[in-house]
Amino acid sequence: MIKEHWVRIFAFVFLFISFSAQARRACLDDMLTLISKQDMFWKSTSRRFNQVASTTLSNNRTVYMQGLEVGDENLKFLEDLGFIFDEDQVIVPNLNIILDGLNRKYTELVDSGAIASNEVLIPAFPVKNAEGSVFPVPFGTAIPEGFEPLAEETILHPNSFMNFIRAGFFPIGRIDAIVDNSTLMLVHDLGHFGSFIQNPEYLRLVNQTAQILEGHRLSHLGKLAARTNYINEGLIWVKPTEMENVSRILNRVYPDRDAPGTQMDYYVKLLQLSDEELVDLANDVIANIDKYLRYYGGTVRDTVYRHIHREDETISKFLMIKHFLETADHNEQLYQLLSRHFAVLDHMSSMSMDDLLDLIRYEDLPEDSNAFKLFCASGVYDGHPTFQKFCP
Repeated sequence: MIKEHWVRIFAFVFLFISFSAQARRACLDDMLTLISKQDMFWKSTSRRFNQVASTTLSNNRTVYMQGLEVGDENLKFLEDLGFIFDEDQVIVPNLNIILDGLNRKYTELVDSGAIASNEVLIPAFPVKNAEGSVFPVPFGTAIPEGFEPLAEETILHPNSFMNFIRAGFFPIGRIDAIVDNSTLMLVHDLGHFGSFIQNPEYLRLVNQTAQILEGHRLSHLGKLAARTNYINEGLIWVKPTEMENVSRILNRVYPDRDAPGTQMDYYVKLLQLSDEELVDLANDVIANIDKYLRYYGGTVRDTVYRHIHREDETISKFLMIKHFLETADHNEQLYQLLSRHFAVLDHMSSMSMDDLLDLIRYEDLPEDSNAFKLFCASGVYDGHPTFQKFCP
C-alpha cells in the first residue's frame, strides 16, 4: 500500500519533468489533492477518536482510579502512551502520539533482542472494497483505491483476522465503536498491544497461531475459531514469578496430587472443608488473585471489563469469588467456582504457554491433554449453545 502511494508520486515527478508547464500544473494539482485528501481523512479520524475517547473514558474514570490504586498493568501501559487519568477527567493524547508510542516500544524490544523484527504486529485499520475484500491500512498511509473503512462491522471474520496477523498487522477497531460494556474498541485493542509488548512470549504465541492456521477456513462457531478467540481474548496466565505462591494455595486444598487436578478432584477436596476453612481459603484467593494472575487476552485485560465481571454473577466465571463470599448462601457457588479456579491454576502451573498451540494444531484434541483441560476448565464458552461441542 505504501509502495503504491510512492509509485503514484514518482509518476507525478516524471510528468513534472517531461510535460509542458500546463501539464505540470495539472499534475501538481492532482498530487496535492491526493495528499490533501489522505491527510484530511487521518486528521479527521484522529480528532473523532479524541472526542469519543475523552468522553467515554471519562465516564469510566472511577473504575480507572480504582485500577491505578492496585497497579493495573493495562492502565500503566496506557499512561506510558500518554493517557492521563485523574478524578475529574481522562485526558486522551492524539492518535498519532499513541501509535508513535507503540512503535517506539516495539523498536526497543527489537533492539534488545527480545523479539525479531518479523514478529512485530503493526496496528492497522481494516478497509473493505465492494467485493468484500478486507485490507490492512496503518494510520497515515494511503487507502487503496476502491476501499473504504469498515462502516458497521466491529469484529473481523476469523479468516480476515488471521490474514492480518500473517501479513504482520493487528487490526484496530472503529474509533467510535463500543465493546465489552462501555469500553471503546480502539482502547480495547491497545490492550492487545500492551500484552504483546509486555510479554514477548505471548506475541510469539499469537503469531504462531496464525501460521498454524494458514489454509484453514474458519467459521465463527467452529472449534478452532473458538480456541483462537480464547488465546486472543480470554487468556489468563500465572505470572512466572508467582508459581510458588500458586503452589502454596493449591497445596492448601490438594497437597498429595501427583498430576494436575481436575475440577471434580478439587470439588471433592473442597467438600471436606468446614465453612470456616472454605471462607478462609476464599479470602486467601481474593488477597492474591491480582498478584499471581496476568491478563493476556484483550477482553480480560480490559480494566472496565474486569471491574464489571467482578460484580456480575451472570457473566463472570473466573473473577467473582468475592461476590459469592459476600452472599448469605455462598457455599455451593464457592465450591463450583473455587474448584474450577484451582483446576485452571493447576494446569497453568504444569504447562508452558507453547503447550497452548496444541489447541490449534489438533482440532480433535484428546480430552486428557493439558491444553484441552485448561481451555474447558476456563469456562470461556459456558452458557454458549455450542459449548458442548467444544468441551463434551
